[in-house]
This record gives sequence, structure tokens and C-alpha cells, in this order.
Amino acid sequence: MKKRKKAARSYRSLTPAKRRLSLSASSREPLSVRHLKFAKKIHQTGYIYALHGLLDGGVAAYGGMKFFFDMLSTTQSSNASIHDWLQTPEGISFALTEAMVFAGLSLIANISEENTSNAFKQATAAFWPYCRSSVSELKKASRAVSNTLKIASFFKDQSFDHVLMPFGFAMGAVSVVNRVWFRRMQNRRELVKNQLHTLEKKIIALTESECEDRNTLQHYYQNIPVQSPTDQKLAYLSAAYTGLIEAVAFHIGILTFVSLTSPAFIPLVTCCMAFAILSIATRIHEEYEHQRRLEVSSLIITLRLKQKELTSLTMLSKIQQVDEFQFEILYQDILKYSNKLKAKGITTFDKTLKGTRQGLTVYAFINKIIFGVTVFFSVVPVALAISSVFIGILILLCTTIKAAKQQTKPLKIQLDKQVLLEKNIPALMSLFVDDLIETYHPVDKAKSFWRSWFDVAWAFFSGLDKGRKNTGYFLMVSFAERSLHEDYLQSPIMINLSIALGVISSLIFSLRTYAVSFGATSEKKLTETTSSFCPPLLEQVNGDKEGRHNYSFA
Repeated sequence: MKKRKKAARSYRSLTPAKRRLSLSASSREPLSVRHLKFAKKIHQTGYIYALHGLLDGGVAAYGGMKFFFDMLSTTQSSNASIHDWLQTPEGISFALTEAMVFAGLSLIANISEENTSNAFKQATAAFWPYCRSSVSELKKASRAVSNTLKIASFFKDQSFDHVLMPFGFAMGAVSVVNRVWFRRMQNRRELVKNQLHTLEKKIIALTESECEDRNTLQHYYQNIPVQSPTDQKLAYLSAAYTGLIEAVAFHIGILTFVSLTSPAFIPLVTCCMAFAILSIATRIHEEYEHQRRLEVSSLIITLRLKQKELTSLTMLSKIQQVDEFQFEILYQDILKYSNKLKAKGITTFDKTLKGTRQGLTVYAFINKIIFGVTVFFSVVPVALAISSVFIGILILLCTTIKAAKQQTKPLKIQLDKQVLLEKNIPALMSLFVDDLIETYHPVDKAKSFWRSWFDVAWAFFSGLDKGRKNTGYFLMVSFAERSLHEDYLQSPIMINLSIALGVISSLIFSLRTYAVSFGATSEKKLTETTSSFCPPLLEQVNGDKEGRHNYSFA
């Protein structure tokens, strides 16, 4: 009899099991790991940067167009003028061309790699930040000029529309020149900062034989990079001007929502003037802080060189007789530069102004939230504007008091002139220099976890208002019929369109900031987070180092 062939036993596919194990393992991962992986995925795909580039270019194109119509339209609103202009063939052609140019430049700048070899991409990536900053300054100048003339008309019952165009164009030109110059100055200052950092590393790495050569040390003394005195003076003027424009555009402008006869007008004037003064003061202090850090770095390099001189002289004294006067000169030089370094340390006043600046930033964020949600309303409620000011005062007081209470790190070793004359101890002197440098060395702190999420939230609420400040929105507005409504922008279809564009802009802007803050630096964070986390199921799926997978089934 023919033997019956035994049927092959069927087994479940390993692929579904592997997928189940992977999903089970990923579900057991901490939330911090999963969110970093998600951010990394968004960053690596790069689509969000392309979408952000297109939207940002559209916003910049609208901002440039809106500035000129704000300055030229004195008989009717700028929105109505733009609408009428877009009805003409020339207007719609120019608007489309401008939108495509701005969106194209922004797209290329956003998706280009940092070290690209393409000359056009390099030029675009270098040019676009200046272009974007210029448009941003034009918008701030327009708002500042408009607020100034509105407030002036409160106190003198007459129209100042006849000075809007010359005053607006003049302030716009000054703002653009100021911003372009300031960005270039920042690039030069960053170069000096990097040179100081590199020089300090070289000095620390000097050997004893190199320190014995006085010419080598003298070469380092002569090549300590410094910022140009002209740049330092002009930077303070630039910071003061920026603070003034921001004060009038954002802090004093809140008065335009309130009537002159309102009981809240006088308290609001007092609060807004305080905000304006603090805005200018904190901008100037911010510039002072940048220059202070450079001067501190220069003094630290000088002290490092003096420390190397002292080490070299100490080694030489063990071989041959050295005049004690040389030691005393070095001690006096170290004391002199250490006193200069202490004078450049952070004071309570510096910490207070820094806290005030943080308070103004949080106040601006609250305003972003309050006025960002007005995309869902036709007008800004007066109570909303008034409440934002008093919320700002409360935030400002909290951040300022908290900053003023921070303690400064004290020196471990205290030396004075008398001690040095009695105890010429090179080892003690070297320890003093190390302690001094450790205490006063400027540190670039990495962005904190909460600050990164703050930036994401800022981008989200900022995007709500940018939906209706996009060229694409106004191109759609051109098809609206103003005769059907008193204001075509308040028609139901345009309100719904502005809400939809605002939500889309918020998602794209916030996801882009999320990808930059968490995705671009997720490798190191993931390594640190997962170093102590390795679920058993994940080990089963990953297998051993030789590529063998260890599946176990019941």
C-alpha cells in the first residue's frame, strides 16, 4: 500500500508577531522617548520646512505690500485699496509675481542644507533672512507710525493723515537700514566670539616649553580679538531705536483701543509708558550684556596668559635664580585684571533688567494668545485690551522679583594686595585664577525643555493671526464683492476663510518650531533617555549583535 504523505504543518507568519512585539515595545516606551522620535521623524522628512517656507514667504509678501498701501491710502482703508487694486490686471499680476518670488526664496532658504555646495542656494539662504527681517521692520514701523498719529489725534482734535506718507516711509527706511546693519554687526560679533573661544582653547593647550618663549605669549597678547569701538557705540543706538519702535508699536499702541474719556485711560497711559521705558531700557541692557560677555572673554584670555607666565616663571625659578620683582609684577597684573573681571560681573541690577526682559517676553506671549484668538471675532473687545495690560503688569512684577532674588556664586579663594605681598605663593595664585575664571566665565546655556515648548506655543498662537496676513488670503479676497457687505472682510465666507488659514498656519508654524527644537537635536536626547530603558520585548525583536532574532512563542 502506498504510504500517505504527511501534510506540512502550517505556522503562523513571524511578520505579524514581530509587528505586535514592536507595537507592544513602543507602547512601553516613556512619553519623552516617543515624542522625541516623532519630532525626529518630522525633522528628517523635511516636508514641514517646505510648507513653512511657502507660508512664511506669503506672509512676507503680504507684509511688504500692506506697508506701502498703509502709507499711501489716506482716504480709505488699506484693505479696501488692496482689494480695488487686485481687481486690475496690473495689480493681480504684480501680486502673483511678488508672492511667487517671496515664496520661492523662502522655500529654497528653508529646505537648503547648511553646507550646500550650490552657489544659488547659498546666496538665497544668506539673503532671505535679511529680506524677511526688512519686511518685519517695515510692519513694525508702520504700526508705530500709525499708533503715534492716532494718539496725537486724541490730544489735538485734527487729522494727521497728511504726514502719514512722508513720516511712514522715512521711519520704514530707517528701520530697514537699522535692521540690516544690526544683523551684519551680529555676524561680526559672532565671529569675534568664536575666535575668542578658539584662542582660549589654544592657550589652555600650551605646553611648558611653549610658555617659556616670551615671543609666543606676546603674540597671543597682541592677537586677542575685540569688537570694533564704532560697532559698540552704534549698537547701543540701534538697540535704543529698536526698543523705541517696539514700545510704540506694541506697548503704547494698546491706547488706541480706549477712548480718551474712559476712566481707564489714565491708568493705562501710566502702565503703557512704564512698558515703553522698560522696553527701551531692556533692549539697551541686552546689547550691554552681549558686549560685556565679549569683554569678560577677553579678560579671561588675558588671565590665562598671565597664569601661563606665572607657571613658566615658577619652573624657571627652580632652575636658576629669579628676581622676586618679576613675581610681584605678575601678581599685581593678575590682581588688576581680576578686579576688572569682577567689575564686569553680573550685578543685581543686571539680573533685575534681565528678569524684566523675560517678563516683557511673557507679556508679549500673553498678547499673542489674547489677540490671536480674535481671529474668531470681528472686533477686539475693549475689556480684552485693558485686561492684557494688567496681566502684563502682574507678570512683569513676578519675573523681576524672582530675578532680583537670585544669588551670585561667590569666589572660593579671596586674595588682596597685602596677602600677596606677604605670601608670594604661585600655586595659590594659580588656584585663584582658576576659581575666578570658573566663577565669571560666560556660559552659553542650552535651551531648556520648557523654553522649547514655550517657542512652540509662541509659534502656534502667532500663526493664528498670520492666516489673514498672507498673500494667498488677499488674492482670495479680490474675488469678494464689497457691495454685499459694509466690509467685505467681515462677510461669512471671508471670516471662515481667515479662521481656516489661521488654524493651518498655526499647525505648520508650531510643527516647524517643534521639529527644530526637538527633532534636530533628538539623537543625543534619545541616547540619554533610552540608556537605562530596554524592554524585554524590544530585546526580542532587535535580536543579538550578529543579526539573529530571538522569537519565543507559547
